Amino acid sequence: MITHYFTVEETNAMLPWLRETVRKILHLQGQINALAERVQFLGKRTKGNGGGALGNELAQRQAEIKSMLDEVNELGKQIQEKGCILRDADKSIVDFPAQREGREIYLCWRLGEDEVKFWHEVDSGFAGRQPL
Repeated sequence: MITHYFTVEETNAMLPWLRETVRKILHLQGQINALAERVQFLGKRTKGNGGGALGNELAQRQAEIKSMLDEVNELGKQIQEKGCILRDADKSIVDFPAQREGREIYLCWRLGEDEVKFWHEVDSGFAGRQPL
């Protein structure tokens, strides 16, 4: 349920915080992906050998991934609590509930854009973006 509709001005004022938050998410996802490759390698190497040093590293890397995933989830929650919708973290697409001509729409922003310049219908998504 939408509790707040954003104006273009409100959305643009939020962008400095949002840029930083989305960049943190992307950085963490990159680290998670790199660690996941190492975990996969370690998992193959520790099968049948009782673990040892590799098993210890495997457990450590898995704990690191869990911690980073928890941080990504917390950042996503912070975005959501502000009323924004993180549509695609990998592509850094964020929607903001708004109104246009008496109907619900989404203002649409993507990391790399200086300000909110696009909107789309609720059911059209990123592909349906139109200039403001």
